[in-house]
Amino acid sequence: MNKKIFTISMLLVSGILLILTVIFNSSYIFSNPFSSRLITEYPSFSSGNAGTLYVIDQSLRRIIRSDLNGKIKYVIMGGSRDEQSFYNATELAADKNENIYVINKELDSDGFYMIKESIIQYNSDAEPLKTIFTKKYDSDYKISQLVQRGQLSGIQYRDNSISWFDIAPDGIFRYIFDISADTVNSEKIADYKDANIFVSSVICYENDRYAYVTKQGEIFSLEKGQSVKIYSAAGLNSTPWKIKSDRNSNIYFSDLYDGSIKKIDSDGSIKTVFSSAILEGLNFKTANNIFYSFFITEDNSIIVPDESQIIMLNGNNASVKSFLSFKIPDTEIILKLIKQFIFAFLALSFVILLLYYYIRIMNKKLSLIIKQIVIFVPITVFALLFTSKMIFDNMSDRYQNEITERLSLMVQIIPQSLDGDLFKEIRTSEDFMNDSYQTIRKNLHEALNDNRDSWNLGYYFALHHVVNGRIYSLMWLNDDITPFHPFSYLNDPEGIYVQALTGEIMTEKAIDAWGLWMDAVGPIYDSQGNVTALLEIGKDYTNYAQENERLFLRLLLNVCIISLLFIIIFTAVTFIMLTKIRSLRNGAKLIAAGNWDIRIKPHSNDEVTELTESFNEMAQSISTYVTEIIDLNKAYYRFVPEQFLKFLNKQSVKEVMLGDQMQLEMSIMFTDIRNFTEMSEKMTPKENFDFLNHYLGLVGPVVRDNEGFVDKYIGDAIMALFPVRADDAVETAIGISAKVHDFNIERENTGKDPISIGFGIHTGLLTLGILGETERVDSTVISDNVNLASRLEGLTKKFGASIIISEVTLKLLEFPDSYQTRYLGKIQVKGKGEAVNIYEILNGLGEKEKRIKTETTAYLETAIDLLMKLEITKAKKNLITAYKMDKTDKAIVFYYKLCLSMEKYPDRYTAGSILMTEK
Repeated sequence: MNKKIFTISMLLVSGILLILTVIFNSSYIFSNPFSSRLITEYPSFSSGNAGTLYVIDQSLRRIIRSDLNGKIKYVIMGGSRDEQSFYNATELAADKNENIYVINKELDSDGFYMIKESIIQYNSDAEPLKTIFTKKYDSDYKISQLVQRGQLSGIQYRDNSISWFDIAPDGIFRYIFDISADTVNSEKIADYKDANIFVSSVICYENDRYAYVTKQGEIFSLEKGQSVKIYSAAGLNSTPWKIKSDRNSNIYFSDLYDGSIKKIDSDGSIKTVFSSAILEGLNFKTANNIFYSFFITEDNSIIVPDESQIIMLNGNNASVKSFLSFKIPDTEIILKLIKQFIFAFLALSFVILLLYYYIRIMNKKLSLIIKQIVIFVPITVFALLFTSKMIFDNMSDRYQNEITERLSLMVQIIPQSLDGDLFKEIRTSEDFMNDSYQTIRKNLHEALNDNRDSWNLGYYFALHHVVNGRIYSLMWLNDDITPFHPFSYLNDPEGIYVQALTGEIMTEKAIDAWGLWMDAVGPIYDSQGNVTALLEIGKDYTNYAQENERLFLRLLLNVCIISLLFIIIFTAVTFIMLTKIRSLRNGAKLIAAGNWDIRIKPHSNDEVTELTESFNEMAQSISTYVTEIIDLNKAYYRFVPEQFLKFLNKQSVKEVMLGDQMQLEMSIMFTDIRNFTEMSEKMTPKENFDFLNHYLGLVGPVVRDNEGFVDKYIGDAIMALFPVRADDAVETAIGISAKVHDFNIERENTGKDPISIGFGIHTGLLTLGILGETERVDSTVISDNVNLASRLEGLTKKFGASIIISEVTLKLLEFPDSYQTRYLGKIQVKGKGEAVNIYEILNGLGEKEKRIKTETTAYLETAIDLLMKLEITKAKKNLITAYKMDKTDKAIVFYYKLCLSMEKYPDRYTAGSILMTEK
């Protein structure tokens, strides 16, 4: 592959991989590589059992599973409207196989009405399995109780089933998912008008026995549709809220008034099992003393989410554990480091390839188009992004200011329609939905026109009143709280609620366990002019922030599209401007590539046209000159092989210097026409030259076709070199044998004698170089390995073989099984101090001759091995057998005569090899 194309391809691949790595792993790449803790953010729900802890935090958008040492098993991120993910997770339950079941609540695009609730099942590895239940709310069901809340709650695992409750306007329903049967069944456990308004929590604490809490401060036991009151806050400083049970069917509830968790004993007595005082007794302090939800484990430990941590109190109140953060698994840290390393590696590779392309491919030169793109496009893109960001921020600020002004205006106007004295009629939780409460509620809904208009869509109200110097939440648009609902932020001295008591209208953006908000708070006065309550009007900021993010991403996408269009247009305009110059450049490249006949047609009458005409004249001169040089080089290459120049790293014959040399490993092939001297004596000099040129014209192309080159013509002999593979030399010998076979047929048809040839092939190191003197040089090859190849060719006559190769060559063959060989012994040729094993290649012989030699191979090779061991009698026996099969085989005859000589002169021979005294 072309180096430039390869480099560009690698640049594109590394660039694409770099972009994909950033897109799909940005959370890993741009995180602190040394951070090993995950900090909780506004936890709202927690549960656990059997050494496992589950936490819902990050404003209902994240689920964390860890062990009781705080080591994370997995994290599931929400905020998605995909079918296999959750939007807001409010509760979850785990079965015995550690699958979890999540109550998912999905709001509309304004973050206002609940449009769908579902139960999603995840396996123990946090992979979503399926949605086992879905409850959708159509546009006709947009009631205030569905403003940022739904009807499903109380999910729990019991008896290999998952159950949850639907607190609906017409009663309380229980759904049961049988895990084994994979079915969902439902039943109505209580007729209860406006249950979605009055009931805050439901639990199944025993088979077919339930308990529920009302917002009027009462707890009821429910069995077979009959309700029995088991607790009342009447006359007590108490606000029961969430209810749970333990494995012994004991009932627990959270009391928001004093920030405790209480247990109802079988005799009806109440016992506090969790409170700030109990925690302080264990030397544990918490900033928040209001606990909205809790979970009872199998060992009666109590798990409570606080504002920024998870508190776990041992079942016997002996110890307390806090989870402010969680330990990220080592595998996750290693994975993060690996991905950061991959990112760094890809980034570094991209930079190195870019520099390599610039320095080695472009020779530190860049196209004028690229230079202009590199300079002007980033400036333009930056200007677009900067301007767009300024406009976006300005529009966002203006929108937020408009929302804030609208909130402030509503907070200022709406209180005028409320009777501030009515708040004095709401004294306890029992006053929830009394006449005064409902009058205030009705007036507020009418003031917002029940959120039916475009101007008030998405706005909620909340009322807070002052009791004994403290601020409590009294009423929400969705009726989801009791009349005395405490929140720690309401009484923050620096908060907007305390400041609003002075009569000011305050605004803020806030985040808590339930989401992000924009709100305004203003005072409500009684008839004496005292601040008796606070009105809060707000809007969900979570969806606004998400929409802002989506809008900004669309803005970035549009900027990218505009930038791409700009690049295209800019490139097109520049391309048109530079077309003439580019044609000259391309012409120069074509000349450099060897296209000497290139001529460029002028397209206009200007300075570039004059340059084009001069270029054409130059091209003509270069063409003439280069043609002469090429013809001269071609003539030189007839005498000095082009491959010689290549191995000596020379571009031209004129660069060759006396003494240039290079040592390489090659296969050497010698071939010779047998009895050529006798043949030449019968021919005239012209016939000799014609014969040899015709013969060599057949042989030369076969050598070149097999990656070789002819080093020398030595009369009728040829010395050829093969630098790539030993197989090339053997294939050449076989190919030439085939050519000679056809050549002999032509000679026989014209009454001429056929010729026979022999080949000697050996592989080894040799030195290519230039020999001679200052005025006369010649290319040559020097090596003892060349002499050995020549001696092997000489042995073909002795053994009656066509092709003989050394053992070195045989071992270097890539495909030795492609050739049929027979062993000819370990021979010490004349002039060599060491003996070598030699083999005959039978490929290329006629079918009859190859068949006979194949039949005698076993006898011959056995005889040779015996002779090497000086076991003459046994060797002779095998040779006699072979001779009877083929009396014309010179190798058999040679070794038979050798046997006779060894019998006659045993002192002349030693074991191991055969000394050849002739060439």
